[in-house]
Amino acid sequence: MSLPLTVDEFPAFFRELWDRGAFPWQVEFARRVCAGEWPKYVAAPTGSGKTACLDAVVFALAVQTEVPVQERTAGRRIFFIVNRRVIVDEAYRRAGELCQKLVDAAPESITGRVAAALRSLTGQSESHPLTRTQLRGGIYRDRSWASSLLQPMIICGTVDQVGSRLLFRGYGVSDQARPVQAALVAQDSVLIVDEAHISRPFIQTLEWVKKYRSSQPNDSQTIRFPFQLVQMTATPPAGTRESEQIALSAADYEHPVLQPRLSGAKHAQLVIEEKAKGKARDEQMAKRLTKEAQQILAAHQPRSLAVMVNRVATARLVAEELRKTPGVRVALLIGRLRPLDRESLTGEIQKRLRTGAVPQNSEIGEIVVSTQCLEVGADLDFDALVTEAASLDALRQRFGRLNRGGRDIIPRAVVVLPADQSLAVDKLDDDAPSDPIYGNAIPRTWHWLQSIAKDGFVDFGINAMAAHLKAFREANDDKTLDALLSPTGSAPVLLPAYLDCWVQTNPAPAGDPDVALFLHGPQRDMAEVQVCWRADLSEVFRADVWTETLSLCPPTTAECLPVPLHVFRAWMTPQKKFQDLSSDADEKVEFLDRNELAEFARVPALIWNGPEKSCAAQRVGDIRPGDTIVLRAQDGGWETLGILPGAPRDPANTPNLSLDWAQLRRLDVAERGAADARHRVILRVHRALWRQVEKGTPEAELLKMATDENEEWRRSEVKELLERLLNDESWLGSVGVSEMKNVRHLADQKPSHLLIESYPNNAGFVITTRSPLPNKDAQEFETIVADPDALLEARDAIELCDHTRDVLRHVDSVLSLLPLEPWREALMMAAALHDWGKVDWRFQAMLRSTSVFAAMASSVVLAKSGVIASSGAARREVSERAELPKGFRHEMLSLQLAESNIGASALPKDKSLRALILYLITTHHGYGRPFAPVVEDNSPPDAILSMKDQQVLVTSAERLARPAHTIDSGIAERFWQLTRRHGWWGLALLETVLRLADQQASAKPTRS
Repeated sequence: MSLPLTVDEFPAFFRELWDRGAFPWQVEFARRVCAGEWPKYVAAPTGSGKTACLDAVVFALAVQTEVPVQERTAGRRIFFIVNRRVIVDEAYRRAGELCQKLVDAAPESITGRVAAALRSLTGQSESHPLTRTQLRGGIYRDRSWASSLLQPMIICGTVDQVGSRLLFRGYGVSDQARPVQAALVAQDSVLIVDEAHISRPFIQTLEWVKKYRSSQPNDSQTIRFPFQLVQMTATPPAGTRESEQIALSAADYEHPVLQPRLSGAKHAQLVIEEKAKGKARDEQMAKRLTKEAQQILAAHQPRSLAVMVNRVATARLVAEELRKTPGVRVALLIGRLRPLDRESLTGEIQKRLRTGAVPQNSEIGEIVVSTQCLEVGADLDFDALVTEAASLDALRQRFGRLNRGGRDIIPRAVVVLPADQSLAVDKLDDDAPSDPIYGNAIPRTWHWLQSIAKDGFVDFGINAMAAHLKAFREANDDKTLDALLSPTGSAPVLLPAYLDCWVQTNPAPAGDPDVALFLHGPQRDMAEVQVCWRADLSEVFRADVWTETLSLCPPTTAECLPVPLHVFRAWMTPQKKFQDLSSDADEKVEFLDRNELAEFARVPALIWNGPEKSCAAQRVGDIRPGDTIVLRAQDGGWETLGILPGAPRDPANTPNLSLDWAQLRRLDVAERGAADARHRVILRVHRALWRQVEKGTPEAELLKMATDENEEWRRSEVKELLERLLNDESWLGSVGVSEMKNVRHLADQKPSHLLIESYPNNAGFVITTRSPLPNKDAQEFETIVADPDALLEARDAIELCDHTRDVLRHVDSVLSLLPLEPWREALMMAAALHDWGKVDWRFQAMLRSTSVFAAMASSVVLAKSGVIASSGAARREVSERAELPKGFRHEMLSLQLAESNIGASALPKDKSLRALILYLITTHHGYGRPFAPVVEDNSPPDAILSMKDQQVLVTSAERLARPAHTIDSGIAERFWQLTRRHGWWGLALLETVLRLADQQASAKPTRS
């Protein structure tokens, strides 16, 4: 057995990880968090290694495995949160390297001992010690990060993505999944907020959450796991005590690595752009920024140059102009990239421009044009910088990318003030801000910069700027300094009544408070929608047909373009002249008026929310924060809404343009998204996505088989054609590596394991398998993606007794590692009873895809189906044949059985535990918070559950006399009683224990 870890070993742990020593402030931060003395602020400037806070928190979590669980202060889930649409995420990259090093470490090393300690938190010696994930926007059935209560994990996300989940209104998260994700954010977690000074409303909301977690009535049984908040900001509030913050010490300023970074000069010339007649603002700024960049390139030939601007439109124009410059390579980075594209586009940039990277080709100048998406989280080191004027904090962040590593060079920089911001400071009116992004901070910052400039130059070096700010603070009050920073406003007071509304997740109340106010304050917004382009949708829009098509291959976040909600709504408004003035920062938004929201959408669009709840976005106002919007690729929009590298010309901007199959495949990347997000192989054989080739080839035969309604086929024939495809040189030369891998994986399956479902209108078919792709990445959590009913995860049918045993085993595993002993009996009993309702013969018929009479002939009760199709239409057909009422929930029948005379005799006598058991049974798929779904069931059969020594019976008459699918069934009263007893996030945590155990048992069944 290895020796316990101690805080004194952190420096050695850090050196083993990164082959260099930790900075003194990083060691002090680790010491304090290991001791449970969490600082409120980390006041370290950009470039001083703030992402090492992740290493320290991970180390503290490992150290604290040696103390009693109740005394642990470090949470398993470490959230790194930014208030920007980040493109190059240094925290995510570092987390990936950290995960891999923990896996590869020798057991006797300190890193190996940390890995062993982290594995002990999972209860599985073969598990990953640490995983990472990104919250890239929510989407139906795409929530692999929220699959485990025990797995240590680093989660990188934005204020919207994390904050909306914390408040039970996760953007794009289904009603059923919201309580689980709220519990995972609020319980057993550490929240590190980067650049916290620009996230003031969110911080205020988090402070209220902390207060409510610790101020429940004395007689409550509120469940409180670790919940820590660390704010990273170079400007903590005035009056902050030393004990509340970690700042650079004298040793840091003398450190051989930090010293040149801190003391290096970064002289920038201040330039005012003059107003030009007849030119739009973005065009004018783009011309001047391009001119300044070209002058630096010609005079100094820097290895790399960044051009950072305030608006997306400006960035596009600058990149277009600079691409005309010979001998340079230009990359355009904005926050609107599909994750699949982002990873390929930014990977090479990071490789060439990361701090310490060795130039690969000094003859080619590297130019990166970006918005605010590179201000935070980007470990990029440029030789030169041209930037549009912004608020003081934004400029300091941008200059943090200039000579970031403190190299022995003379960095070149220019700051350009737009003509419309050349205003008299003493006449500025804060009620009429001069800029929607920065308010009046730009002219005020410019005025101050001019006051400290020498010969038109200002030194933005870290030490130099700190000295200037120190003198400024001594001469002015904090309010004056705040006027130079990005405006943030304040969040409304988080009243308990708001939480009482949000905790009602299914169904949500009609008067639902807008969580955006509590994340960004009034009038400022960063809410997004996820936009997905598909080429296999019918030309004539019908919501049911599009939904049926998408259910065969559901959208994933990996293939979706994140677009600001207000931008997408404006683009979808046909009567409004679209003008993109948006940025990648928190900005003041001009919301559409009531008449504009009521307009019909520009192009057909579907709001994807699963097979049952998807609907048409008929009017602009139908589109809500977090929605996943699916458009036909043939209708375009990508050139305006974001960046799709390698995409063809946009039909929305080029009338009468038609796209061929190859162009459509570059836009429609559904198969790649399924493999990336779900480790699932899907192959769509559809007219729009396949070449029209000569007869006799396997490609033509497969397409004919898929589209000819008179064609009969067997799985073995499909498998044979897939095998032939892999030997067809013509086909291999027309597709990419990912398509070949998909076909190879499917061809390797047994014919019986292939799932083949037809498109509507005989447009093709979709081939898939329930055998997932192997996940060999030590950085990512092993994906468990469960349908709300977890019916699709079993490759073969699973009996009820086997599934119940697996769920009990998973619950017991969690309870052995979490301090939930007072609720053990309730959780184990709920796990034993939760699926009793599946004994309804109609439900059994649905699981078997057969009739009720055929189901009654079997003596085996199933819990999971091995034959239910993926498509919504096919599942509805099965339910109708099984005579199962629409909306029937088996958990409501489980509740009736548990409340029956015989069932109730097995429940504990303690009223609170009985109530909790019944509640957990009711909500184990996310319904009943607070009301049960109303279902008309006029002829339910007797429900009989045979046990070892007795039968549990609810007769048809009893089911009709006391229906569970009603508003007055007592479920709502029980919900409020237990919410008051255990707290908003405490009750959600208890639900999560059972629900994740159920999902894990469904995803990885064991056989008796």
